[in-house]
Order: sequence, then structure tokens, then C-alpha cells
Amino acid sequence: MSPTESMLLGGLIGLARALESDEAMPAPDAPKVMVETLACMHTADEAAAKLLARRIHQEKLRLLPDCAACPHPCGRTDDYDTAKLSEDGSEVEALKLELLSRLQNIAKRQGDTATPEIVKLLRDGLNQIGWGYRAETLEKALQHYPS
Repeated sequence: MSPTESMLLGGLIGLARALESDEAMPAPDAPKVMVETLACMHTADEAAAKLLARRIHQEKLRLLPDCAACPHPCGRTDDYDTAKLSEDGSEVEALKLELLSRLQNIAKRQGDTATPEIVKLLRDGLNQIGWGYRAETLEKALQHYPS
């Protein structure tokens, strides 16, 4: 995974966590930003990636404006440290990267027409990449994401 892809994936996982928060404010562009970034993160040049990263952070701020000023930040919606992908072993890392590939393919097929159900599917998949799941759990999760 390139540094650009790592930066975008880390931001997307933080955005996905913000989208599922009970305290999230309405941010109608957040799902669109998530789908667009997933669809093009593999091919985005550095300038486009920086713009996408800025949009991701703007949407996280819209969703959870109090997080930026929290005196006791929990880190839940911070950008995910993609170096953690390899900490769980090569099998888990490979499964997470396969899940990411499937999410990207789903996003590419959706374009601007992603339904709320697809947005939830993508959000949940990004969250699964960000959590420390075992291989067995990820293998079961992959069954819900077409290749």
C-alpha cells in the first residue's frame, strides 16, 4: 500500500467511525466523500489525495464538531494508523487488504448513486479493517462483500 493510500485509508476509517456515532450531526456529504475516496484512492495522485484527505477531515468535523475541542479525546475517530495492519500477522493483513479491495470495487460500481444500504455496507467494512479482528472473523465478514 502506497503512503497516499495509507493516508486515505486511515482517514476513511476515522470517518466511518464518526458516521456510526450516536452523537453525529447530519453531514449529507460524508457518505459521498467516503464512496468517492474509496473509488479513486488507488489511482489518486498526491494533489488529489490531499484534497480528498481534507474533505474527509472536514466531514468528520461536521459530524462530530465537539471532538475537535474535547479536553479528553478518546481517539475513536482519529485517522487509523495503517501500520497496525501488519501487527496482527500476514494472514489478517491479507484479509483486511482483500476486504479493502472489495470495498473499492463496490464504491467504483456505485458512483454517485450509493444507497444508504451501500453506504452502511462500506462504513461497516471500513470499521472491520480498523478493528483488531482475528482471521476467522474477517473470513466470515468477506462473505458479505462481493468481489
